[in-house]
Amino acid sequence: MKNHSNTQAINDDRIHSQPHQQPDLLFIGDYLTEIFRDRNVLDMGYQTDYWTSAISQTSASFEKIEIEENHLTKFSNRKYQSDILFNTLNETITEEYSNFYSGLFCGFTFSHLMKRSRKKFIQLLLDRVNQNGPIIFIDTLHKKENGLPISRIDLDDNTYQVKSDAKGNHYELIMNFPNENELASLFQQHVSSFKWIQLKDYWIWECYK
Repeated sequence: MKNHSNTQAINDDRIHSQPHQQPDLLFIGDYLTEIFRDRNVLDMGYQTDYWTSAISQTSASFEKIEIEENHLTKFSNRKYQSDILFNTLNETITEEYSNFYSGLFCGFTFSHLMKRSRKKFIQLLLDRVNQNGPIIFIDTLHKKENGLPISRIDLDDNTYQVKSDAKGNHYELIMNFPNENELASLFQQHVSSFKWIQLKDYWIWECYK
């Protein structure tokens, strides 16, 4: 079984090709283009540019961040209809970027965070966005009837799943599935408002500083 860092990004277009997901995806696309309209958006999505084109067409500016350089190269080589700035995470955690953006998007990021890293990550995001800027998380719901089973739970209560890439390689990936109460507990002392939107296959967490 391979480590996920040695495989291709899993959150590409093929992940969103299931027919039962299409109503959710259409809703999310419309939702994101409107909430980020005319805003300077920072995208910290996890190895995905699925909504990049949609958001960048209505936003005032759009910057995509990736932790790993190989994933950044993959996306920066693609063609988009709008101008997009690509950067590594280290380039945007400096003081000069504090309160720099008026909107922030995290697609499929939260589920891959170790629980002990959540508070630090949330503070990093809040420091990047100015007052009244929307911070939007989107991730998948764990559905036993059509989802992968949990492969194990570690000592810190993180959950994992075994997945496969396009080449048939199998690997174990951290996949936490927070619920509304968990997110409220993490965010309520740091934001002025928050809202949980539950769709059929995905959840949306909308909050403001």
